[in-house]
Amino acid sequence: MSKKNRRKTLPARKEALPRAEFNTYDSKAYILATLIIFHIVPLVFVGLKFAMKQELMILYTQFAIYFNSSLLAVIAFLYGIKKGFNLKLPFFISVIAVLSLVFYAEYAMSQTLPMLIAFGFVYVLFSFVGVLIGAYIKRVFKMD
Repeated sequence: MSKKNRRKTLPARKEALPRAEFNTYDSKAYILATLIIFHIVPLVFVGLKFAMKQELMILYTQFAIYFNSSLLAVIAFLYGIKKGFNLKLPFFISVIAVLSLVFYAEYAMSQTLPMLIAFGFVYVLFSFVGVLIGAYIKRVFKMD
């Protein structure tokens, strides 16, 4: 075969976002931060409920909606900057977050499943966007 009939190989295409393999050993700090935020911090509300003898579930619900979602996005953002893009981490930490709602929320049984689905969707969305933005910043600033 002559040289002029050979195809030239194209250079390897650079990935749009740096990808990371999910490893629980490398992700233990992010998982621990999620456990603290979603399972330890709500104990403050439970303690305040008993100390003040008032219903604080409205405050906990607002805390779970706004503050926890923001912290989940920050945790995922830091993971994206450090490791790169991964689809498993947003789902993993969202499952941890939704489990905290099962432990601490006092809802009627008819409201529990739609509430868990709604919170789960919000938590997955926030953590996915956080990982996506973090991986994009890692790529733009070449933090390898």
